[in-house]
Amino acid sequence: MKIAIERTAFANALTKIKDSSGNQTSPITNNVKVETVDDESVRLTATNLDTTISTVVRCQVREPGATTVPLKLVVQMVAALTASVVELSCDERTNGKAKLVGGDVKYSLVTMPVADFPVQAEVSGQAFRIGQATLRDLISRTAYAVSDDKTRLTFTGVNLFTNGGFVYSVATDGRRFAIACSKHEGEASFNVIVPNCTIRLLRSVLESDGEVSVRIDERVAARFETDRLSLQSKLIDDEFPNVIERMPRITAKVAEVGRNEFVDALRQASVTSASVGENCVTITVSNGVVRLVSTDKEVSDSEVIFPVKYDGDEYTFRMNPKFPKRTDLREFGRDLTKTLFPKAE
Repeated sequence: MKIAIERTAFANALTKIKDSSGNQTSPITNNVKVETVDDESVRLTATNLDTTISTVVRCQVREPGATTVPLKLVVQMVAALTASVVELSCDERTNGKAKLVGGDVKYSLVTMPVADFPVQAEVSGQAFRIGQATLRDLISRTAYAVSDDKTRLTFTGVNLFTNGGFVYSVATDGRRFAIACSKHEGEASFNVIVPNCTIRLLRSVLESDGEVSVRIDERVAARFETDRLSLQSKLIDDEFPNVIERMPRITAKVAEVGRNEFVDALRQASVTSASVGENCVTITVSNGVVRLVSTDKEVSDSEVIFPVKYDGDEYTFRMNPKFPKRTDLREFGRDLTKTLFPKAE
């Protein structure tokens, strides 16, 4: 195998796949598989056995073939080179080593047999297409609420499912609950939990234009494919709670507050809640005004008032000041619409 490839394109492709490599039980997963596709492109593939990602990059193929080289090392080598075009080659004459050449700089890398590189199983489930930007937006608006508690495996991923012509994305860690949906006219029906590590990869590789084909084998695997990239991941084999049926009844009480203003007010009011056992802020919404109060009777108290778009009866509820964070709200635009729910009857 022998290819000539633009260094920047090579570096960008390696960056996309490098976070999906390495498994302690399989040393070859520390390598990236490099294989020519045709006379003008090469495919790079990385896997950690749970997730496999591959991308196709344009290049000049001088000799077709395939090899595997240490991924982290080749990332560092390509980053260190300054030549605009680099050459990667490997054949029987190199005694199991690949050569990476850029200008006057030459590197050699120990390879491992291509035949030993894990082959991903086919995902035979039904497929549907959705805009890359739409899917990225759905998961971005919910991923912040994913739990990192490994004892509650169900909540360590994002629940993607279809219902009534919509695609939903749901996540929760028991304290925060996030849900987003988008209209979808396809016939696909699914309900799966995608691990958070896969969600992070999707957010980094999905682009602003074009569509992504999603093929799902329920509770087993999902495959996401664009024109030049594919990402396949195992799914969390569990059932997420039915959030549609468990959603609380929404009233007509809706208040619109500035996102940054709301988070700043919570931060300011929470100063005196640190010593309070319940660690909460009382929020009262009345006609045109929001009032946040936190009280420690033995030490201090606080009150923050700011305007709100609201015309209705006064309503009071309590919130943990740690949630929402400013980063939790960054996907929701300039204004946060806070929907108030009645107390459980």
